[in-house]
Amino acid sequence: MNRWVLLAGFGAIALLLSVAAVRILDSRERAIVAASEKATQLARLLESGATSIYQSGEFVLDAVAAEVRAHAAVRALPDGPLSLNFTEYAERWPVVQSVGLIGTDGLIRVSAVRNRDGQLEPALIGQDVSARQTFTSHVDRAPGTDAMAISAVQSGYITQTPIVVLTKGIWSDDRQFLGVATAAVRLDAFEALFRTVFPEIRGTIAMFRDDGTLLVAVPPTNFTLNRNFGSSHLFSRAIVDSPIGVYTAPAADDSLGRRLAYRAAARYPFVIAVGLPLTDILDEWRDTSLVNAGAAAFAAAVIGVLTMILASWMRRRQREQALLAISEQNLAEAQRISGIGYFERNLTTNAYSWSPNMYTIHGVSPDTFEPGRSDFRGIVHEDDRERLTREMQAVIVRPASGTTEGRICGPDGAVRYVRYSWRVLSDGAVTGSRLFGVAQDVTDLRRAEAAIRANEARLADVVECSSDYIWESDADGRIVVFAGTGIDLFQSPLGLHGSFFHASTSEPSDLEQLEAAVRQNRQFRNLMIPARGASGGVRWVRVSGNPKFDAAGQFLGFRGAGTDVTESRAQLQQLEQQRKGEALGRLASGLAHEVNNLLQPVLIYAASGTSSPDAGDLSRSYFERIMRAADRATAIVRNVLSFARSGPPRREDVNVLAAVNEVVELSGAIAPHGIRFEVARTDLDCLVRADRTGLAQVLLNLVTNAIEAMGASGTLSIGAEEVEVYATVDRFGGIRPGRYCRVTVSDTGPGIRAEQFGQIFDPFFTTKPTGQGTGLGLSVVAGLVKTWGGAVGAANRDTGGAVFSVYLPLAVQSLQAAQ
Repeated sequence: MNRWVLLAGFGAIALLLSVAAVRILDSRERAIVAASEKATQLARLLESGATSIYQSGEFVLDAVAAEVRAHAAVRALPDGPLSLNFTEYAERWPVVQSVGLIGTDGLIRVSAVRNRDGQLEPALIGQDVSARQTFTSHVDRAPGTDAMAISAVQSGYITQTPIVVLTKGIWSDDRQFLGVATAAVRLDAFEALFRTVFPEIRGTIAMFRDDGTLLVAVPPTNFTLNRNFGSSHLFSRAIVDSPIGVYTAPAADDSLGRRLAYRAAARYPFVIAVGLPLTDILDEWRDTSLVNAGAAAFAAAVIGVLTMILASWMRRRQREQALLAISEQNLAEAQRISGIGYFERNLTTNAYSWSPNMYTIHGVSPDTFEPGRSDFRGIVHEDDRERLTREMQAVIVRPASGTTEGRICGPDGAVRYVRYSWRVLSDGAVTGSRLFGVAQDVTDLRRAEAAIRANEARLADVVECSSDYIWESDADGRIVVFAGTGIDLFQSPLGLHGSFFHASTSEPSDLEQLEAAVRQNRQFRNLMIPARGASGGVRWVRVSGNPKFDAAGQFLGFRGAGTDVTESRAQLQQLEQQRKGEALGRLASGLAHEVNNLLQPVLIYAASGTSSPDAGDLSRSYFERIMRAADRATAIVRNVLSFARSGPPRREDVNVLAAVNEVVELSGAIAPHGIRFEVARTDLDCLVRADRTGLAQVLLNLVTNAIEAMGASGTLSIGAEEVEVYATVDRFGGIRPGRYCRVTVSDTGPGIRAEQFGQIFDPFFTTKPTGQGTGLGLSVVAGLVKTWGGAVGAANRDTGGAVFSVYLPLAVQSLQAAQ
């Protein structure tokens, strides 16, 4: 038994060693064949990748040609540059360094070159390339030939990156030559493609034009780019026509030579060559042979142990399978909870496979639904069907990874939003043979986004329809948001500090409260703040704000709203002023009556004393002074009564010219000799509805103020014209639309100071020294004009001095209104 066991053992060992020897001898040839197949696969893969790069350039060339043909179809090709719309296509392909058009005269008509920042910009326009191959290789071809040509290696115009220029001749439908489309492709894109597979081999990769011109070599060799290898073995007819495209070529670096894989592109004029040194292949074979021999010897020694190892492995495999089953169950449950499923497509057989959750996501049953292209198109929403089909087709033409989204209509009528992400994978030696992807139900996410957009639109409508504006500042106080109604009334504060609320004014405001709230990062409400207006004036706003904090409590800035209350504040101030005036008028009326009662005896006794025959000259002069003082007091009482008049106004048709002449004649007698009067006669004879005596008093007050403002010399101008007021004018006291006679009184004095404009019509306001003015002249003017239905305003002239404008309703208009 022992002998038979030994014989069986020795026989097994001898058989094992014999088989190992045969396999070692046979593995040499198989190593060479495997290396050749590997080189062939790499050449085929690189040819496909290079084709996709050239195809991106061809897309740009076709875009240029299409635009040129479109222009030529409408009219003759213009002399000037075409539009650069086709650069939009070039922007999509980063490998495209430049795009352009060469005219039929050989001059570059349009050219856009990618700058160092990656942006296309015009360059080289007008350069003469009529003698270059990029132009002559197409102009000399037969009419209608539009095959793409590849140039030799050139240096880039801006980045100095080596490029090759792709060109196509452009022909019209009637075979008229229209020019040459050009697109430069960077060679570093090919080098990056080649280097991705270079670690897989020990050899060289090169790309040639179909005429043998060297374009790219990885790693760099002693061969110079643009060298022509058209006469070498690589481009011999025997190799070109070879069905496998692999042969052994002599090499200078070893005695065995090199295995070269040749791959000519199907669509474009270039060749890919992958070279593997036979020395490297056989060194790897020797190492493998030694390992195989040692493995055979070792295998003979451990045959008995293999059974135990195999039993142990089987037990471990069972445990792993149990853990794998649990993991698969957990993965399926995680996919179900998260709404994710996966799919797979064999790009060779076009067979599909779906995970169970994919059917749940799409609302279909695996018993009735086939996850092929036709069935899948049936459940895609009709508005997304063509786009998804086009993107699926693009995966076949140009393998890549990507993400898309579409709407799925299930048998129950429900619409689901599904996001797809995929990547093209490789199975073993076959590159790009399998597409694997995941799908996720994002319906809830899209509905939430739609609700957010609806809320944003609702908020935007509320802001747009409200009378408020919104603002927001960052932690440093700079305004980052300023939007809403009426923002054009303010100076834009975007990017500036929040001090845009601040404007220089002497009026009281809540500015200190606002600054305190900002310093303390606390909210504030309804603070009245002066802001800088768009025209440089002061706008009053009522502003509120809340501080913003992140989850950690860090201050982020303020967010708030404001309302322009300039007009309403002015109206409240005007109403308050009217109330004060009415109260003051009632007080002044009572006071005037009392003073007038006291003045009557003074005047009577003064008159009696003046006319008494017993009075001496001195007494008579005292009585005359008393009478003059009483007359002045009577005039003051009369003005006070006019200011406080509350009865119905007296109205009649008054000729403006007559009133002006009367005032000028009276004023000319008392005015200094240096005062010159100018009366514009145009439209002065119009009739207005007013009080004759009151109009004379109004004009006399304005003229007297002008004379006093000018002093010893100056020019006083009076004019009148008929005007049409089309809308209510608040700055003139609420004057209503209609036809008016505008009487203007202007002078060449110092004008009115800016801070006085709001007070000049107030009762008892005067700029004269104490004792020289009552402050009732302009208030009486405003009160009388207002009782007639008119208004009065004041302004400074550009050439110096002030001008007062009195709006009086025309008599004809008043008559029509009465009728």
